[in-house]
Amino acid sequence: MNTNSRIKIFILRSIDSIICCKSFYPIHRLFTWLYTRYLSLFHGIKIKKTTVFQEVDSKALDDATLYRKNAVAFKGLDVAFICDGNRRWAKRRNITDKKAKIDHGLYKIEEISQHAYIHGFRSVSFFVFAIKNFARNNDEVDSIKNYTCSAEFKGYPFKIRIYGNLSLFKSNQVAEKLLELEEKTKNNSDEFTINFFIAYNSIECDKYTEENRLFFNKNVDILFRTSGERRLSDFMLRQIASGTTFTTISSLWPDFTISQLLLSLLCYRLERRWFK
Repeated sequence: MNTNSRIKIFILRSIDSIICCKSFYPIHRLFTWLYTRYLSLFHGIKIKKTTVFQEVDSKALDDATLYRKNAVAFKGLDVAFICDGNRRWAKRRNITDKKAKIDHGLYKIEEISQHAYIHGFRSVSFFVFAIKNFARNNDEVDSIKNYTCSAEFKGYPFKIRIYGNLSLFKSNQVAEKLLELEEKTKNNSDEFTINFFIAYNSIECDKYTEENRLFFNKNVDILFRTSGERRLSDFMLRQIASGTTFTTISSLWPDFTISQLLLSLLCYRLERRWFK
């Protein structure tokens, strides 16, 4: 191995250490706040604490679309997330309210979705609820039901796709509401898509190659899992086998920062440029 390669590996490992080391977490939070302020002050983009099911600010989307056109660093990426650690995060903070528990996870989905859009991603995917989660306490299932059935949806210029066996929900209202989100965006541009995986797992759903609701047949560049766990939990097994990069982040899902995301993607880009 030559000196140039050693330097490149050292840089990549240093970035990875900054991303994963808990001591750097306050710095990640500070950088995320500063970057959010920068977007707001200089580009008019306001990353709001809302959820993907609520009404969107049309002015903010116009500004975001303009910013997206000039974004090049991460343009065209397909990125996925295993959203792990939401319950542990709530437990550590003694949050017992059902809606509050799920809200914090949804806030993070919205934040990442907004940044994915402005940075030129082609798609972003979220593994929200696995089939095996139905065996857990019904509180989690009830929270999803109550939230989706009371949600509103307006104004998004991109597509939303729902994957999973929605028939497993005892309430038809859950499936109807989720499919309503998809229906309202079906005629939007394919330039950016948000994929939600709910009541899903790879082994079961990949059997149904002719069923668009179950079979996800797209490539993913990088798959993140929060909470520090290194298992795939039966998600995107075929994609990982086909070359998707798997990255674990020690932060629990609601604590995952945009700083960690952008540094991870920078590391991914540099690795592909230097060693592929």
